[in-house]
Amino acid sequence: MSSSAPPASRRWAPGGPERRQNVPTGSPRRKPGWIIGGAAVVAACAVVVAVLTSAAGRRDTVLVVVRDLPAGHVLQRGDLRTAEVAADSGVVPASRARDLAGRVLRMPLAKGALLAPGVIGSYGVYPGEGRAEVAVPLDPGAAPPRLQEGQHAYLTTGPDTTTDAKEDADKRTDGVMGIVSGVRKPESAGAPRVVTLIVETGAAQRAVKLPHPRLVVLPAEGRQVP
Repeated sequence: MSSSAPPASRRWAPGGPERRQNVPTGSPRRKPGWIIGGAAVVAACAVVVAVLTSAAGRRDTVLVVVRDLPAGHVLQRGDLRTAEVAADSGVVPASRARDLAGRVLRMPLAKGALLAPGVIGSYGVYPGEGRAEVAVPLDPGAAPPRLQEGQHAYLTTGPDTTTDAKEDADKRTDGVMGIVSGVRKPESAGAPRVVTLIVETGAAQRAVKLPHPRLVVLPAEGRQVP
């Protein structure tokens, strides 16, 4: 008696029921939409990274002072050089170099300083329209020891030790705002130190007549009169 073999799709498990195996009949299904969407996301991320990298590495060509220059100096081409820095809009671009020859500095600049529009005056005019430069002798201790050119300062009346407090208060006058344009060392120990200031023309006479003057250095931004 002959017996036929079971179909290939069936297998007999010892001691258990018959199990049927699924035999694949074709190739697996693909998902082209998911693949295309993922590729688009990767491409978009690459573009964003490229834009951010370009912005972070952006450097502008600006003008830099090659030596210490005093206030009132007439700019020449040899006073400036170009440099590539990550700067904001508050500096002079290198493209304006030809227009600056003959212009006067309104305040002193140290070597390596970036040239800013606010320090450039008119052609051959110093200290500029509506401004005056005054010299004020300051007694020892009447100004900070590290006083420097270019600092914003407030010139005010100091105390008079020869009068009482009420009489001294009556003599006080309003102070004067200015920019330090020069600092001269004392000629001898205990001698006054002469400081030159650029002030408004209307305040020049008051600045030179302040009794017992004292100088207070102010921050470059957000200046407040003490």
